[in-house]
Amino acid sequence: MRHLKKHHHVELKKAQEKQEKERENRAKKVKTVNTYLMPKKAKVDSMSASCYSLDSPSTSFSSTASTIPLCDSDTFARDANFFKQQSYEDSVSIKWKNDDIRSKEIDFKIGEMIAMDNQPYSLVEDKGFQRLIYSLKPKYDFKSRSHFTRVIIPKIYASAVKSIKNMINEVSFMSLTTDFWSVSAGGDQFLSLTGHCVFKDFKQQAIVLNIKPFKERHTAPNITSMIETMVEFYIPPHKIHSIVHDNAANMTLGIEATKYDSLSCFIHTSQLALQECIFNQRVVNDIIAKCKNLHSHFSKSYLATDRLGQIQKDLGHTQLVLLNDSATRWDSTYLMVERAIKLKEDLLLYLSRYESECDVNFHSYEWGLMEKISSLLQIFYLMTKHMSERYANSGDIIPHVMIAKDYVTDELTRSRLTGLNTTLTSLKESFDTRFSKYLNDMNCIIATYLDPRHKDLFDNEDYGSIRSTANIELALIEKYLKYAKEKDNREKETEVADQAAANEDDPDDAPEVEADNDFGGFKHKKVDVLEWYHARLYADKANPAAFLKEIVRNHHQHLRPTT
Repeated sequence: MRHLKKHHHVELKKAQEKQEKERENRAKKVKTVNTYLMPKKAKVDSMSASCYSLDSPSTSFSSTASTIPLCDSDTFARDANFFKQQSYEDSVSIKWKNDDIRSKEIDFKIGEMIAMDNQPYSLVEDKGFQRLIYSLKPKYDFKSRSHFTRVIIPKIYASAVKSIKNMINEVSFMSLTTDFWSVSAGGDQFLSLTGHCVFKDFKQQAIVLNIKPFKERHTAPNITSMIETMVEFYIPPHKIHSIVHDNAANMTLGIEATKYDSLSCFIHTSQLALQECIFNQRVVNDIIAKCKNLHSHFSKSYLATDRLGQIQKDLGHTQLVLLNDSATRWDSTYLMVERAIKLKEDLLLYLSRYESECDVNFHSYEWGLMEKISSLLQIFYLMTKHMSERYANSGDIIPHVMIAKDYVTDELTRSRLTGLNTTLTSLKESFDTRFSKYLNDMNCIIATYLDPRHKDLFDNEDYGSIRSTANIELALIEKYLKYAKEKDNREKETEVADQAAANEDDPDDAPEVEADNDFGGFKHKKVDVLEWYHARLYADKANPAAFLKEIVRNHHQHLRPTT
């Protein structure tokens, strides 16, 4: 019994000591909290009391500080929430203001997405889009579509215009392409203008300069007026090298009426030649019509498509579908015929099994003629594919014309494409009519001549005297002198205008301007263009830009004056 009392006394003492220790720790926390929660006035008063205690020993800091009440345990628990870390819900509930730099950055990114991807303005009000942005930036405050139409997009447009103008100022020359576009839904017509240029570092760039609604009649004068308005808004006239357009009569006359050089689209010309020579032959049209009907049979019947797929699977062939041609897609006819030939074995087996369900049937000679049509269309397909690449230029036109012309002549001589003699004869005549303009266009000739890949082409006697190397070099010198004279005159006009503005108050002090009767100093300069032709070392380079860049790096001036 005595032992139990002693043990109870020891446990009670330990509990008292533990409570005392907890009270001491709590008191320390209370003092710390009061230090942070002390009002500014109390802190100032306490500091004043402390300073006063230095002068008057009878007054101590503790007497002033003792007037600040220490919070009890409930007050401490309530005020300690001030020091807690802010929760996620509390942090996202406070949105960024509209003038916050982070909010503005997201606004412009959304505006760029709308402009670049041609998205509707209602995108910013879609629930899925808002959930995506909220998961990425919860503090972003969503803007209405009117904010983007009135504020963001106009600023992006102004920034893009400024950037394009700076790019135009950096280049010496620019070629333009223009074409009409129509909206299938409303039938609205638009005229577009795209610029193509090469910078000093030989980086090629294409820029959409303008696109405007064309509500007038598509007459040549209206096209001329619109083109001049669109061009003068962005590019100085002296920087425009040439304008590429389609072969429509109104477009051709409208561009020719401007003061700029022009060139018809080579791909469009080749497609017109195909329509005129190949697709006007009855036997060719009959085969193409059968290919279209066969495609229509499978596209309208899921069962027929499934049966063809099963046949391909049984034969171990890749499961492919027939293609159809389109009037607005160049070379789609070739792709349609080529796919039908590739599926010949599958189609023959299908037509033999389900002859009663399909009224299209090919005879053996038609399959052979289809292969010949594919061979003839292939050369135009390859030309279109190559000239549609980004780095295609006018220097590639003449080589393509010569290759296609030699191919047609060779096929006529060897008579390998029997059954298509009428088409081949029409194509040969078309090269003398439609394509002769490229063989005589001096811009195309110079571009081809300066391309190291095509220099040997001018050794061909078929070119004639007008395309001899001497005539090309002479034309190149004349073009250089013309540009140099125009540049010198512009610089003199600018200098005179600046001098006139400076001497506006005293016109008598304005200097006299000498007449320019010496090509602006270029008359006595010797132009060494032969260096381009004799650079045979670079003739095998695939990329002409690499050749030009290497020449410019090694020789600071090709067209250097004599000393």
